[in-house]
Amino acid sequence: ALLITVGYKVKVSAVFNFVFSVVFLGLWSSFFSYEWHVDSLILSGALLLLFMPTDRALSLRLWLKRRAGTLQSKPTVRYIYSVLLMLLIGGIYLDSIFWKTTSNMYLNGLGLWTPASLPFNIYWDLQWLLDMEYIMYSASYIVLIYEFTFIFLIWFKYWRVVFVALGVFFHIAIGIAFPLPAFGLIMVGFLLGCMPTDIYATIFKKVRGSRFKVHHPTDEIESKDIEEPSKSGNWRNGIIPQGLQKKVIAAYLCFW
Repeated sequence: ALLITVGYKVKVSAVFNFVFSVVFLGLWSSFFSYEWHVDSLILSGALLLLFMPTDRALSLRLWLKRRAGTLQSKPTVRYIYSVLLMLLIGGIYLDSIFWKTTSNMYLNGLGLWTPASLPFNIYWDLQWLLDMEYIMYSASYIVLIYEFTFIFLIWFKYWRVVFVALGVFFHIAIGIAFPLPAFGLIMVGFLLGCMPTDIYATIFKKVRGSRFKVHHPTDEIESKDIEEPSKSGNWRNGIIPQGLQKKVIAAYLCFW
């Protein structure tokens, strides 16, 4: 996990991370232990790490190549990886909305109030907030609308910014109020990966000049890959061959 975080030997580390996740969070928890609802998120993230170019920017590998003078062109992050994250989150929210629309608790506007009113469900005393009736009702219905519309509107650039911002706020609030910090942080990480790439490019350009560029069909900033792969791809650089990449993506969607 540390190597993946700093961006060094990411592909090898991602393979070990995936194997351990499947063994201990998938197989072991299913047969011998309690299956936590966050396990499916961790497994999905571990699978995505196998082929996502997580070391293409802000990584130790990239820094070492720059120091050695072997970096020939500028980092690129392609839109397909954001699409995968949006599909993943949209699927999670759709699954959630199917349950919530059959729950009298949510349909009556008590989706937030009920769990937050149980002492064993929260970290802090939220009575001051629970007494605000209209806020409780509004928050519950806003969550229903948010989760239902996410998969349909996230593809539009303006709405993507709105949905990412709201989602980050919701999940940080969940992580603070309820004993679900891991769930909140994982979802925040997934959501930040959906943010329009030109926003990150603007931030990086201000911090580090123009070294970071992105490839997005609707963005103004485009560039070539950081390292031109051969037709068969380059595994060491975190680039999976195009044919295999499509198969991995299809397998991932079936797996999910």
